[in-house]
Amino acid sequence: MGLFTPAWKSKNEEKALKAIVKITDQSKLARAAKEAMSQDVRVVAAKRLTDQNLLAEVAKKTYNYSTVYMIVAEKLTDNTLAQQVYYRLAQQNDKEALARLTDQKLLAEIVIWAKFDFMREAAFMRLTDQKALSYVAIYGRTEDVRLEAVKQLTDQGLLADTIKESNDNHVCFEAVKKLTDQGLLADTIKESNDNHVCFEAIKMLTDQGLLADIAENFRYDYVRMEAVEKLTDRTIAQKVFADIAKNSVLYDHKAVMKLIDLNFLADVVKNANSWQVRKIAVERITDQDTLAHVAKTDSHDYVREAAVERITDQKTLAHVAKTDSNDYVRKAAVERITDQDTLAHVAKTDSNDYVRKTAVERITDQEALKDVAKNTKKFETKIQAAEKLNDKVLAQNVCTDIVNKYLPHLLQEIDGNYLLRIAKIAPDVIRLNWSTITRNAYTGHADRWVPHDDWRSNDCSHDDYSAHHEDQFGQKYLDRFPPHVKSQI
Repeated sequence: MGLFTPAWKSKNEEKALKAIVKITDQSKLARAAKEAMSQDVRVVAAKRLTDQNLLAEVAKKTYNYSTVYMIVAEKLTDNTLAQQVYYRLAQQNDKEALARLTDQKLLAEIVIWAKFDFMREAAFMRLTDQKALSYVAIYGRTEDVRLEAVKQLTDQGLLADTIKESNDNHVCFEAVKKLTDQGLLADTIKESNDNHVCFEAIKMLTDQGLLADIAENFRYDYVRMEAVEKLTDRTIAQKVFADIAKNSVLYDHKAVMKLIDLNFLADVVKNANSWQVRKIAVERITDQDTLAHVAKTDSHDYVREAAVERITDQKTLAHVAKTDSNDYVRKAAVERITDQDTLAHVAKTDSNDYVRKTAVERITDQEALKDVAKNTKKFETKIQAAEKLNDKVLAQNVCTDIVNKYLPHLLQEIDGNYLLRIAKIAPDVIRLNWSTITRNAYTGHADRWVPHDDWRSNDCSHDDYSAHHEDQFGQKYLDRFPPHVKSQI
């Protein structure tokens, strides 16, 4: 030890202790409390310190002698500084220091950052401050601690802040269940990205003005749907349902089914993005002007067809039947038309067999049937019209004209349905053309009637074979006709 080294700094603890008890100078005592080689010497020095400034200076130094700092902290009148000392010691797992720590924010830091569970648990048991509890609920090390902190929270603003700041969905969900403040609930709905939190907040929200604001303006349709269900103002509710039905991708079908206001339904019919939604809306309205607009202008066949099926205006139906590009839509229109001239026009000019067939089925006026039978270029339609004519002479003439002009086409049908129908109307026409019919029918369809093995089992020429089987084919063909028709052929 040097010549000028203070005795309290001696490595000889007994000598150092004798020296320190004689010192009264506060500065020297403060220096000894910080620099003495022996802990006991430091303790004695700290106990004899009374100057608050010097005590504070000692307290701010970070040494490993916890006993010294406990003594200093106990003597400090600056409670904030004393709490900082206890906090530093508690960080080093000092239970006594933790027992003296009362600052709630610092206790919360121990709960979050302490190395050992027993220190964190002890600190948590001493938490009472709502801000500190909110801090732990947001940043606590384990979910169990965070959830326990939420359970002790009652401050509405801090509950809302916890929901906003926390990344733990379970914590947010538990926090929102404790919210009762209507404004904070509405803010939570607007700011949260968690579905469960939003749904729970909506359940708790009862303020009609806030519900209306969320229903009309919120960015997520699933939240809007929940909010609108709780609205008592049905006008606003219908407006929101219409908006969702027109623009949503996931909730449009559910929304349109909630619509009962005819004006909003008409708006959806004309403007919804989804054709399925437009079709549902069409099926729920009766306004003829709206239906006519849809039938003439909608881009999707199914929507136009649904509109046509609810239209009663004959002029609109006639327009659709004559101009629509889709066969099924035109057929739907024809099925509701009663005007005989329109039906005759469709029967004569439509490009689709089924549309023409439907039109003829609905014609009851004989003059209209005559017009169709004489003027349509489709032999199938001519036959159908002829079958309904009361004028049998005209019907037979039509059938004669058909056989004369369209026999090759008639024979293309293996079952002979067209010829059977003509035979019922004009058997003489079939009888007079029987040879031609059987010869042409056999030529076109012999391979369907005669087993190919017969070629190998008979010693006959191809011509003999054909003549032989042509007679058989004619008999089989004739057997297809009803008895009263066969008797006339």
